[in-house]
Amino acid sequence: MHLWFNKLKRNIKKQPTMAKQKTTFKRLVTNLPYNPSLISQVVFYSKRLKHETSIRRMGFVFIALTFLIQMFAVIAPPTATSAQDQNNDLLAGGFSSRAEAVGACTDSRKDFGTILANYGISCANVAATSVQTIRSTDYNGQLYSMGRLPYGKPGEYRVVINGRTYYMRPLRSWDSGAFSSYKALVGTSKTGARFMLLFDCGNLTVVGRPSPPPPAPVKTANCSVLLSNYAAGSVLKKGSLISLRGQVTGAYLPAGQTVRMNYDYIDLDTGKIVVGQSIHPNIAFKNGLANDPNAANYTLNTPGRYQFRLSAVMDSKDVPGSLQGRCLVNVSVEMPPIDVCPQLPGLQTDIIQCRPCKDATNNDAIACLVLSKTVSNDTTNVINADGTEAKAGDVLTYTLSTKNTGKVTVKKYVVKENISDVQDYADVLGNSVRNRIEGSHRFCPVSSS
Repeated sequence: MHLWFNKLKRNIKKQPTMAKQKTTFKRLVTNLPYNPSLISQVVFYSKRLKHETSIRRMGFVFIALTFLIQMFAVIAPPTATSAQDQNNDLLAGGFSSRAEAVGACTDSRKDFGTILANYGISCANVAATSVQTIRSTDYNGQLYSMGRLPYGKPGEYRVVINGRTYYMRPLRSWDSGAFSSYKALVGTSKTGARFMLLFDCGNLTVVGRPSPPPPAPVKTANCSVLLSNYAAGSVLKKGSLISLRGQVTGAYLPAGQTVRMNYDYIDLDTGKIVVGQSIHPNIAFKNGLANDPNAANYTLNTPGRYQFRLSAVMDSKDVPGSLQGRCLVNVSVEMPPIDVCPQLPGLQTDIIQCRPCKDATNNDAIACLVLSKTVSNDTTNVINADGTEAKAGDVLTYTLSTKNTGKVTVKKYVVKENISDVQDYADVLGNSVRNRIEGSHRFCPVSSS
């Protein structure tokens, strides 16, 4: 390596400099009349000068070309590299004409038509576009373009269309200079919004960050009311008949939509179904309302608490909101009255009604017997001789009466009356006793003392 460097150094020293070459050439020309043999060296130097002149001219040309390239780079900056990434293109390789773009929309190639439709752009709107050159800085730099791949650009966000994810980002995020220029189809959507389709990649470009489209309406059906012949909360008698009919409201329903109404009869005390579900199918909607023409009838034979439920079923499954809109009617069946005093005639529901009469403090029916005594003068034919004057020899008849004011028959009782004061002034004639019964009782002979 050292020997080669030294040799190269000696060779360089042997080469004459430009000034030295000029001096030598001038000397040769001066000495040529005196030494014609120097003509060969003059020719050599002449060719060498021509060769150097051509090299200088070629260098100038290259310098001029470089200057032109730099000038065009400033005037027309390079377009964005996204157009060259076919994996990011909405249409791989873009399109070359308006007709080709319309065809891609009509055929929905690579979901192109679906994407445009999501922004209110029809294929007819594409056919009405014009070819223009746009800049990334147009519309105050508020142009957003769509692609299939994420690049993490500032302002980039996801868009989901028909289950597929796409990415929108500012068009100026691709700029490497002051701006980028694009050949595009420029048109107006059905909603009047401006849109552009880039020739190189087919990517959709819109003005401003677009708002997401409203979700597609979902058809729903909800219970409106469960009509009943008894108000909710009613207490019914055993054997009552309850009649139910459902009403369902619907929204965003196609023509001919029907609904199935299910009626449930639940025992609230046990949580069990009393009667199997009653199903009323194929009830048609009219002006968003379905009314069941047939009633669900149930006879309530057992005391307790019960709940009747209505649910709407559409398209073989509970539609959204149907469970939340379930209609309910709660009723109860009263317990039959219990006779707390079966020994008494009629129905007694309170223990206080078991007393044989109002004067009784317990079940002793003797307290219900009312005793009375009357006297008549048989000699003077005075029926009520109480308080009258009896003469010697008059015959007086004393009568003892008992009245049963209670509800229970008194089978045996004894009436006692003290007549000792009478016997001080009169004699008892005979041993005759007459019975007079009031109420339901058995009269026993009067015992005297």
